[in-house]
This record gives sequence, structure tokens and C-alpha cells, in this order.
Amino acid sequence: MNHRSVPLLLATALAMSHFSVLPAQAEQIRTLVIADTAIDSSMSEFSENIIQEVCIVDYLACPNGTNFMEGRGSAYLPKELIQSNGFNHGTQMVSAAVRTNPDLRIIFIRIIPHSPKGLRLPSSMDVLKRTLDWVRKNRSTYNIQAIAVSQGHSNLLSLSNYCPQDDSFNSLLNDLYTQEIPYFAPTGNRGDRSRVDWPACTSKALAIGALTSEREVASYSNIDKAVIDHYEIGTLKVLDASNREVNAQGTSVSVQVAAAKWMKIKELNPNITISESLEQLRLESGSSYRKEIQPEKLETPAVSPLLATGEYGAIFQALRGLISQLQNLLRLTLKNVSG
Repeated sequence: MNHRSVPLLLATALAMSHFSVLPAQAEQIRTLVIADTAIDSSMSEFSENIIQEVCIVDYLACPNGTNFMEGRGSAYLPKELIQSNGFNHGTQMVSAAVRTNPDLRIIFIRIIPHSPKGLRLPSSMDVLKRTLDWVRKNRSTYNIQAIAVSQGHSNLLSLSNYCPQDDSFNSLLNDLYTQEIPYFAPTGNRGDRSRVDWPACTSKALAIGALTSEREVASYSNIDKAVIDHYEIGTLKVLDASNREVNAQGTSVSVQVAAAKWMKIKELNPNITISESLEQLRLESGSSYRKEIQPEKLETPAVSPLLATGEYGAIFQALRGLISQLQNLLRLTLKNVSG
């Protein structure tokens, strides 16, 4: 059943009618993918920065009435919807990225659906898989250099290896990482000093925490020294969907600042690796927090060596298999990661 009302579809079609077509030179420029709530790409703040839009959602909530759409206007929501229920978040994130690096060229992917009344609907793990798969298939067409997703969740496991794992998601992430396309993810804003949000906790995501204006680690920023990759400023004046300047705060902002700076480094040094660019980011951001940084993530074994054999090992393997099945069935709800 189509969840979009006819008036909303008409309003969207009218709004799309004045959008420009994708530039022919898109293949030659380096692009950053930002996946978030929604965007009005005609806003003057970033109208020249956004070169393409995509909609990938669980519900029939794209402007064309399906769960997928590609082309100008695909990530659009009318003003009466984009300014409420958290859908403003995407505008603020793009503004943060562009104000950090005005030369950015952005592909915006809408991954958060809405109900007919404009309420935010949940997004599953499948949406992020489809998003990464789209990036994988289109990385050459658009010369995609990085992905910044200021969404995550804190539905973590009550184990020392607390990070939820999904083999197909990890495989897509690993594939992009080996192609030197990093995925910037927020650590979360709960002030947790031992765990970070998913997917920042996964081994091939770049976990980005937040700094205060004094260049100290923000009190709200989640930290896990074994997986944290980098910290960036977490408070920034940005534009919201109503065209007002507001103060945005959170590791969401840090993700966009880090990704925008990374794109500038990549522009100047096209052959630089992810590890090398991270080191350059750290040097540029100062040293007051470097004691919190681990240069490489620690890979935790999938099965503890003490439980890998014998009767207890078989029991553990069975329990692990059950947990894995439950995780695959669970629809993990993404949330905005900013205050």
C-alpha cells in the first residue's frame, strides 16, 4: 500500500520541477556521500554543492511513492514536513559539511522515511546495506571518496564484545574500505566512557568523537579507546531547514566536520591512504586529546580461545548462532546523533 498522499506527491512534483539536471562533469569531480533524513537541495546555502540525490528507505516514502528513487528531488520533503520531527537533521549536517569545506561536492541519500502525517518511521539494517551497495555500484560513476552518516543506534550487546555484527553489512563496509572509501560514523552522545554506538563500533567504520571549542573531549561524547579513530569539533553554527542559523551540537556534527576535512586532504593528496589521512587530520586538530586516540582499532576474536573447544565450546557456539539469528531478525532503528 502506498503511504504517500496525493497532495504530498503533487507538492513534491512541483518542487522538483525547478531543479537542475545532474552536471555532466560529475564523473570528474570527487564526491562525498552524506546519508541522512532529507534535504531541499534548492537552498542557496548548498545548492551548488549537491550534485545528486537518492532515496533509499524501508517504506513507500520516496517522492515517487516507492522505496527507491534516484535523481534531483529524490531526497526532498516539503517545508511543513522537513522542519519537524527530526527531519531538519539532514539540512544541518550538509550545512556543517559545506561550512567546513565550501568546495565539497555532495551526493545526498535520504535513508529516513516518514508517515503520511510526517512522523519519523524506523529504518532497518537493510537500508544501510542498500545504501552501501549503491555506493559500491556507483563509486566510479561519481568518483565517490567517502561516506558520512550521522545516524546510529545504541542497541548494543551486554557482552565485552558489545558491538552487534552483521556479516553482509561488514562485508560491504570492508569492500569500500579496501577501495580507500571510509565510512565516518558518530560515537554517540550518551557520555559513555567504555562503549560507542553502532556502527562506529565496527572494525572498518571510522569512529568519530566530539571536541569542545577548547579542544577537549566533550563530556557527552561516547568513548571506547579500543575503537575510537578521531575527534573533531562537536558544536557549530549551521543553517536549518527554515533557513535560520542555529547551534548544532553532537558527534553528528563531528562526523561531517571530519569527513569534510578529509575530502580537502584527499583533494590535495589524491593517493593518500585512509591511515595517512587520519594521521594528518589528528595533526591538524591539535594534540590536547591525543591520549584518547588509538592509532589502530583492536580486532576482538569472534570466539574466545577459552571457549572455542570442548563441551563448553559447543554450547557457546550454539548460543552465538542463536544471537546471530536474533540480530538478523531485529530491525535496528537509526537515530539522529546530535543534541
